[in-house]
Amino acid sequence: MDSHWRDSLVQASARYLELFWFGTLAAEAARYAGVRVTRCQIIFYVILGTLAGLAGAIEAARLVTGQPTTGEGYELRVIAAVVIGGGSLSGGQGTVIGTIIGALIMGVLANGANLLGISSFTQQIVIGSVIVLAVTFDEFQRRRLDTAGS
Repeated sequence: MDSHWRDSLVQASARYLELFWFGTLAAEAARYAGVRVTRCQIIFYVILGTLAGLAGAIEAARLVTGQPTTGEGYELRVIAAVVIGGGSLSGGQGTVIGTIIGALIMGVLANGANLLGISSFTQQIVIGSVIVLAVTFDEFQRRRLDTAGS
C-alpha cells in the first residue's frame, strides 16, 4: 500500500473515531471541526451491523442451528471479562490486553464449572458474584488512590 494512501486512511480513521471516542455529546463540536457526523454514524452502524451479522453466522455455524435465544447471558460474561481484566464500570480505565486476560479467566471458570457439572443457573450466580467483588475491589482501590492523592 502506498504510504500516501496509508497516511490518508489513518488520518480519516482518526478523525472519524474522535466523534465516537468522546461520545455523542461531541457531535456538535465534530460538526464544527469539519467531520461529517451523519456519514460517520452511518459508516459505523454499517460496520457494527456487519460484525454482528458475522458473529451470528459464526455462532450458528458452531451450534449448527439458529435460535434467537442462543446469545442470552453473553452480556453478563462480557461485563465480567472486562471488569476482571481491569476495566472500570465508571469508565476511563482498562486495556484491551486486560480484557483479553479477563475473557480467558472467564472461559477457564466457565469450562471448569461445566466439567464439575455445575448448573448454568449457579454459574450465572457465580459470574454475578465475581462482578460484584471486582467492582467492590475497584471502588476501594479508587477511594484509596483518591485519599492518597489529596
